[in-house]
Amino acid sequence: VVSVSSSSPIYIGRIVPLSHGNLLATGSGHSYLVALTGTAVAVTELKSASGASFGALDIAFKDGLTYIPVAVTSDFISYKNCLYVLDSNGAQKSYSPVSVMTASDGISNIGFYE
Repeated sequence: VVSVSSSSPIYIGRIVPLSHGNLLATGSGHSYLVALTGTAVAVTELKSASGASFGALDIAFKDGLTYIPVAVTSDFISYKNCLYVLDSNGAQKSYSPVSVMTASDGISNIGFYE
């Protein structure tokens, strides 16, 4: 169990192992890098390039990149669906987030087909 100091509860929806043994966790509007070093654990909230929190109930990892789909809405009616792309250290790629859909439905359940 990993605890994070926060004034509100943190709900994690998905966790993926990164290539170097650390974890990336996401859920309920927030994402975290969980660095595992020996017996020590360091948890850092990942923020967008603008400093905003982001997260979702889904996550995918492929070829050293982590993908987090986030449905952003300001009026609870219209959505902008974004795909956040992070490298294996949890850093947001320069082209991220990518706008992937602009419909009334939120994006979720992503995966890769080979």
